[in-house]
Amino acid sequence: MQSPCRNQETDQPNTSATPSLARKVSAMRRVVDLRMQEGSKVDDHALIFKVLISEVESANLHLDDTFQVAAFINTLPQSWETFISSLAVAWERDPTPPTLEGLLAQLKAEEARRAARDSRMRNIGTLRRLFDLKMQEGTKVDDHARSFKFLIQELETGGLHFDDTFYTYCFINMLPHSWDAFISSLMLHWEFAPPACTFEGLLTNLKAEEESRAARDSN
Repeated sequence: MQSPCRNQETDQPNTSATPSLARKVSAMRRVVDLRMQEGSKVDDHALIFKVLISEVESANLHLDDTFQVAAFINTLPQSWETFISSLAVAWERDPTPPTLEGLLAQLKAEEARRAARDSRMRNIGTLRRLFDLKMQEGTKVDDHARSFKFLIQELETGGLHFDDTFYTYCFINMLPHSWDAFISSLMLHWEFAPPACTFEGLLTNLKAEEESRAARDSN
């Protein structure tokens, strides 16, 4: 005789394998609401985007490449609008539909171009500050050299390198008129007593002369 008790596990539909509508909506909402912050790296943002796409697809929602491209573009900040407009024009002329990976490759190439441009602009600004830098009368050689070396470090961080001779004569050009006679005698010495001057050698000579002047003024 069959038991009157029914097996609830077999009678009820198995919903564990079927994502709920709420889960699908939630996953899609996270994709649509995602925004890339100004200054964020494309690769970092793309990683977050792909995680969210994986969540959507795990909810049994397949998003084709066209949707993913449009969705990713929607996440970009305003600084990318002009570039995306130019991409859209190029896409109209190309019968091949854009892909997410293709879009990311173009965005990263533009990101690299912008970084190089920004680096050049920073270097130009640093060079202007370097050429405008002047040592004031009464300033210690070490103090002025510290400011000078800070600008040199900025240039080298930006990938711009000059030889030691450039730095030496650039520093000489910054010195006030009270150093003119000393520099003339120093350059005459360099001309007839190789090896040629170095930046650190110049600083050593300047500091020795500074100490000599201080001792003379104190007497």
